[in-house]
Amino acid sequence: MWCVSFSDSIHGTAVGDLGTILRTDDGGTNWTTQSSGTVEPLLAVHFSDIHHGTILGENGVILRTTNSGKNWIEQSSGTTNWLWSVYFNNTDTGYVVGDAGTILKTNNGGLKWISQVSNTLSNLWSINFCNAQNGIIVGDNGTILTTTNAGEKWSIQTSGTNESLMSVSFINSTNAIIVGENGIILKSTDGGIKWNEQNSGTKRRLWSTSFIDSLNGISVGDMGVILKTVDGGKEWISLSGGSSIRTTSDGGKTWKFSTVGIINNLYSVCYIKSDCIFTVGEDGIILKNDK
Repeated sequence: MWCVSFSDSIHGTAVGDLGTILRTDDGGTNWTTQSSGTVEPLLAVHFSDIHHGTILGENGVILRTTNSGKNWIEQSSGTTNWLWSVYFNNTDTGYVVGDAGTILKTNNGGLKWISQVSNTLSNLWSINFCNAQNGIIVGDNGTILTTTNAGEKWSIQTSGTNESLMSVSFINSTNAIIVGENGIILKSTDGGIKWNEQNSGTKRRLWSTSFIDSLNGISVGDMGVILKTVDGGKEWISLSGGSSIRTTSDGGKTWKFSTVGIINNLYSVCYIKSDCIFTVGEDGIILKNDK
């Protein structure tokens, strides 16, 4: 599984290879398969509410639902580039990023996607907004782009690294965290203009990061790395060993309890509330923290 998104602590969707879409409406206890209509790998998913969601995939695939995934309708992206991240501020306004500097924007729920100028050919891996106007995109070669006008203009910022930056998450309107290759973690306290490197304690690639408030965040990555911060990213603590989780590799049909000792690559994390965290990854694995 490549990505997971929850609109609240009950309703969530995970996507993966061969057009796989899994849906839960009971907080992850059970997952049911939904029809995607494609066999392309599905790489990203985002729900702006319980009903409205968008999925991205290889070769420019974009799928849209307005009924919680009962039906997924393919939309025209205008590109065959792989698309890696999607974010909607509301049901209508959304953004997509992907390979070769691809940025797309819609103002009508994806009925029409418009290409935006990125001024880079680097692959773009992640996009996040803290409000309707202010957003950050990250990508290969240390690429960081910011907007303060809802994507009308994207400005290149200095990251101080050439590492691939895989995921960005706003903590609040001024603070943001980026994670990436070789365990790099960057933090900004001015809305994404200046970035300072933090000590992650790992050299493994970090694929995803998610925060529920200004202090508490989770980052996940290769070989089962799970890191947690309780101070806004100043310090990151490894959860390898000792933390109880439930794991499934068959879409939630069966679960087993274990301490964190997973060796699967973990590609996406969704921190929903203090006692509810989901992460998905290699070989169809879905992890949920045990309360």
